[in-house]
Amino acid sequence: MIEKTNAIVLRHYESGNTSRVFVWLTEHRGKIATILKGSQRPRSNYLGQCDLFYSCELLYYHNDHKELFHTKEVSPLHFRPGLRSNWKACALASYLSDLMIRIHPESGSHEHLYCLMEKTLDDLAKEGPSQSLMHWYELHLLEIMGLRPRLHHCVACNNPIEHGIKHHLSVARGGLICHPCQKKRVERTVYVSTGSINMMEAWLDTTTPGHARRTRCNKQQAGELQDILGQFLEYHFDITLRSRTLAFDMCRKNIAKFLRAG
Repeated sequence: MIEKTNAIVLRHYESGNTSRVFVWLTEHRGKIATILKGSQRPRSNYLGQCDLFYSCELLYYHNDHKELFHTKEVSPLHFRPGLRSNWKACALASYLSDLMIRIHPESGSHEHLYCLMEKTLDDLAKEGPSQSLMHWYELHLLEIMGLRPRLHHCVACNNPIEHGIKHHLSVARGGLICHPCQKKRVERTVYVSTGSINMMEAWLDTTTPGHARRTRCNKQQAGELQDILGQFLEYHFDITLRSRTLAFDMCRKNIAKFLRAG
């Protein structure tokens, strides 16, 4: 059965001498993989039609009994050239693709994940790299997957969280713990400042990343958000995000550290 959908290229790799496999995030079928037969031949009709981070119109032969589908046609919709001219933006886009591949369910459609990915890549290609943009994306990804951090009420007693300078946050429980409950429990928590909590709340209430880009984070807040959201992702999805660490290090110009890690 031939199906047509909009799709974003998350990854591609060689298959044999002349073909290439593409991993797509589709609008209606979730994550799929298709093979482009003969796409590496010098006169292939596929040359220039799809590459990393492109949005394309994809026609493919769907088969419920197979995991790798055959491509019939592919036409580019958005090239996102900014992700090729800005290496920092490319590093962050690579992290987003790696994360989506690793957390997306193997079956089923999540149109909200597709919309979030498309919106974030568009902003990244147009406006350039931004740590705030990455955290905006991570927060909305957690929300879509039913893991939105609880920042208004205690995850232990459900009482409202009182304002303070610093708060206890339990990554395992998925939110803040009030001071009385923290004193009663022996539980691993991390401190998070009120400013960082307010930023997360504000970003979760926006549907576009513009507000996050305009937010000025100081060094402490940037470090808190990177650490807390990284722990959230790794704990709740049971993954190790080396691509995330490398992307943020590269964007801070820690090239020597990046090269040593390789």
